[in-house]
Amino acid sequence: MTIFTNRGNLQRNPSQEVKMNQYPIPIDRIRKKEYPLLNSECLCMVGRTRILTPLGTTYLDHAGSTPYPRSLMKDYQKLMNTHLFGNPHSQSPSSLQSTEIVDTARLRMLQFFRADPEHLDLIFVANATAALKLVAEGIRGHAQSGLWYGYHADSHTSLVGLRELASAGSRCFFTDAEVEEWLLEDFDIPSNERSDGRAHAVGLFAYPAQSNMNGRRLPLDWPGQLRRCASKANRELYSLLDAAA
Repeated sequence: MTIFTNRGNLQRNPSQEVKMNQYPIPIDRIRKKEYPLLNSECLCMVGRTRILTPLGTTYLDHAGSTPYPRSLMKDYQKLMNTHLFGNPHSQSPSSLQSTEIVDTARLRMLQFFRADPEHLDLIFVANATAALKLVAEGIRGHAQSGLWYGYHADSHTSLVGLRELASAGSRCFFTDAEVEEWLLEDFDIPSNERSDGRAHAVGLFAYPAQSNMNGRRLPLDWPGQLRRCASKANRELYSLLDAAA
């Protein structure tokens, strides 16, 4: 899983454009070639029980654990059997090989998302939950007067759980209309200007790109609206878009 951190103004580089609106070959051919176990009977062991999966399996748990493609397993096995990899933070030959692969993977991911590496970083983490926790804890550590947290009701439980870190309060937005009203009118988070001279509370607004309840896709223009509103109202508020689903 990966997360991005903004180091400046986002600028799109035309040379990094990637065609993402189509697959290189038909889906049926990809399924037959890369996921042959989905097209044939497969014997699985659950404890001591043998279960024979039916012919032509429909696999639905891609968000939790997607099947591994055959070409990936072949390439990975070949790579690990022909190279010695060490700690990527050291300067030995084996470590430098690891560093090169990690840096290459990071650059390719940035290019895939059309993200300029001059302004954006990519961080590898264990999973989406670890990424969310890392963001929230980082902002909480920066906020001297606490973290305010807002989240949409359609969020995954990993997003909902971050409210436990919000020492300056939290709010659940039950509908899209509530979010729109908050962005355009209320914007009820603590102001930068405090009479006691203490630092203001930092805010974090989080929501899923796709509802974990019904699969509905939520608006992608909220982070942009939030940046404009936060600047105008002199607030320090960040947005977190959960794109794991």
